[in-house]
Amino acid sequence: MKAAIPLIMLSMVILFAGCGQTKLAGENIQLKTDSRPQVAVKAKQSSKASKRTLELGDCGVDVLHLNQRLIEQKFLPATWKTTIRSCFEDYTYHALIAFQKWHQLQADGTFGSESRQQLLRDQKPQLKNQSKLSGDRIFILLRRQVLITVNNGRLQQIIAVSTAAPGYSTPIGTHSIYRKEEMSWSIPYSVWLPYASYFIGGVAMHEYHSVPTYPASHGCVRVPEPFAQRLYRFADLGMVVKVI
Repeated sequence: MKAAIPLIMLSMVILFAGCGQTKLAGENIQLKTDSRPQVAVKAKQSSKASKRTLELGDCGVDVLHLNQRLIEQKFLPATWKTTIRSCFEDYTYHALIAFQKWHQLQADGTFGSESRQQLLRDQKPQLKNQSKLSGDRIFILLRRQVLITVNNGRLQQIIAVSTAAPGYSTPIGTHSIYRKEEMSWSIPYSVWLPYASYFIGGVAMHEYHSVPTYPASHGCVRVPEPFAQRLYRFADLGMVVKVI
C-alpha cells in the first residue's frame, strides 16, 4: 500500500465504495496473515545452474533460467523476455505462485524439487475450448485463485490473485468492465485501491499490497503489484470478465 497519496488524488470523484460486498449474516471470520515471506533481496549469487531450492532474494544463472521458463509457460509477460533479470524478485515470486496454483502444487513461492519436475515436463497451460475463443477477455478461476488474460483468442498470462474470503462474495458469472480508476477510494474500508477495474457493483480487480495464496478479500480481486498496472492497461472498458 502506498505510504502517501498525492493531494491531487483527493479531488477525484468517488462514485461508490470499492470492494463493498456485504458480509453474510452469522459469519465470524478471522483472516490469515499474508504468507509471503517479507524479506529483502539477499543477492545470493550462483555462477551456474544448479538444483538448489530457489527463493526470494536468490540470484544466479539458475534464477535466470527459471524466469525464462516462466515466460515461456505464460506466467510472466512475454514482452519481458529481453529484460528479465537473474534475480528472484517479487515478480518471480508471484509468477511462481501462479505456476504452483495452476498445477495444484504447494503454493509456497519457493522453487524446489516438486516445482522443478513440473516445469521440466513443459506442459504449457491450455484453456478448455481454447480454439473457440476470440478477442480479448479475462477469466477469474475461484478454485485455483488465478486470473487469466486472453489476447486475440490466445492465452496471454496467468496471474495469482486473491478473491473473496469466506463470508464474502466475488460474484460468479459473466460481467464486463464498466469503470476504471487509477486510484480508487473504498468508502467502507477507507483504503486506496490502485489500478482498479470495476466489473460488477463495487467489485474490482486492483493492486493490493497483500495477495496471499488463499481467498482473503471483501469481494474484490487482489492483484500483485508487479502485474497490476499491466493488467489495468489491458482491461479495456467493456471487456468481458468471466468469474468461474
